[in-house]
Amino acid sequence: MIYDVKKRARRKNGKTVLSKCYSLYYRFDPMVAPKWLALRVSDKEAALAKAREFKREYEAEAAGIMFPKPIREAAVAPLKVLIIDYVSDMRMRVKSSTSKSPKQSKSRLMRLCKECGWQKLSDITADSFVKWRCTTDLSPKTLNHYLAEGITFINFLLKTERILKNPLADVSKLTVKGRESRLRRAFTNEELTSLFRIAPEYRKTAYLSAVLSGLRHGELSKLRWGDVVFESPTPHILARSAISKNGQDARIPMTNQLEKELLNHRPESWTENDLVFPKGVPRARTLRVDLESAGIPYQDEMGRFADFHSFRYTWGTILQKNGVNSRTAMELMRHSDRNLTDKVYTDTNLLPLGEVVRKLPDIQPLTDILTEISGKRGQKQANSGKISPQKNEERIWLDPAYLKGLIKKKILETLVEVAGVEPASRNPSHSASTCLVLSII
Repeated sequence: MIYDVKKRARRKNGKTVLSKCYSLYYRFDPMVAPKWLALRVSDKEAALAKAREFKREYEAEAAGIMFPKPIREAAVAPLKVLIIDYVSDMRMRVKSSTSKSPKQSKSRLMRLCKECGWQKLSDITADSFVKWRCTTDLSPKTLNHYLAEGITFINFLLKTERILKNPLADVSKLTVKGRESRLRRAFTNEELTSLFRIAPEYRKTAYLSAVLSGLRHGELSKLRWGDVVFESPTPHILARSAISKNGQDARIPMTNQLEKELLNHRPESWTENDLVFPKGVPRARTLRVDLESAGIPYQDEMGRFADFHSFRYTWGTILQKNGVNSRTAMELMRHSDRNLTDKVYTDTNLLPLGEVVRKLPDIQPLTDILTEISGKRGQKQANSGKISPQKNEERIWLDPAYLKGLIKKKILETLVEVAGVEPASRNPSHSASTCLVLSII
């Protein structure tokens, strides 16, 4: 073991100079190499006292008697201070273009602290969160976002060794399916025509770009002319990883209509770094005004909303309506799950279900099938000079006139058979069930 309180020496202008403050030079078992600990005091007695306190804590932690110092400090620190550390770290890690912004995370965590009564780490419990969740009027989807935010925050403290266990890790999510508070729908062709007719040229181009590319609002707002490639066998829009939600590059082929519209929209003097929409992409409030002017309901009779993200729903529905297979549509929508493309981003109310059913081929009528069977039997009988007793019996049983009289004669026997009494002398081929089926035919 090495344990020595002294001033550190360093070279300055070719001379050895001692520092003003004392440091602890130590190595405790099972440490491999010695370390320095700055005591930050110039008095030797104070330095020795701090060194003894450090040794006592180190040995207590090694013996399991005391928690490590980062855990002890985090336990007494105000929770808001830890949230600020988490948000600062997030600003360094997360792109500004992603939906999970540091500002939003801070707002959610601060709300949890206020409404759940969390002041320190020890106040965070699964019970307190569940009780708050039962009393709030937020939607299940939003409450799941709050739960995820809390779990992510405490996982950050786990990684930085400031807590031993995540108290929210075992809290279950709420079921969202069928309980959505904000359902979206796709626009119809008539609604898009009305919207493009009343919208100014600038906003019309932005709306059309969203409909025919599936680009999100944030992606369109950061789109540059260098990302729009016209001189290519397949003109396309490059969704750069810096602006896309999933952080990956993607090439979205342009339709002929979108290509013409963007060419007309591009100014004469442009550079690759210029924004495609320098005035900004219309926000939700502006779109709502345009929808009202076009006579398009912002919320339909089914409670579904038509907001800016509905243009992306419309793009997915257009792909499905035009027979694009789900795997290709998934790539064009830049989804990682095919079910998300097929079930969430497809408005089934706009699919041509009726037209598809009406175009199905007719099934051959039953009467034609019976006629064909009877024709084959008549042909066989004409070809054979003699009819065997068994075939003659089958012909008699298939005779409608014979069946008509047989029902009256056998109705009593039919009732007896249904009741569970089987006549011993009955021919198995003349059972009541056979008579009933043939009479129906």
